[in-house]
Amino acid sequence: MREIARLPQARFDWWIQKTFNVLPTDSRFLDLTSEQKELIYEHLLIDNPDLAKNSESYYDPEFEDLWEEHAPIEDSTEGLFEETENGGQLPNIPGKENLFEDSTEETSEDRWEEV
Repeated sequence: MREIARLPQARFDWWIQKTFNVLPTDSRFLDLTSEQKELIYEHLLIDNPDLAKNSESYYDPEFEDLWEEHAPIEDSTEGLFEETENGGQLPNIPGKENLFEDSTEETSEDRWEEV
């Protein structure tokens, strides 16, 4: 449990809980989006310039190595979509030629019984 409590995200969540006087199960805390938490964090850094200096100077060589190893080489969508007759695009799914064609046949499931 102590290992979890020492994680940076857990520490920041704890800071939010203490600052706003909410429990971890409080809906006001649980309903915070990641964007709202990020905004709170940025305000914390603005209010505490010493924290900002420490967080900006952190360098993780292992992360940099992994980033270089797994970073996408090129952001290409070539071959992922095919043009339609009316100028639109459909996903290019091999073997699923008729997947997106409209069916005009009416089935028994399409008919509703009025009551």
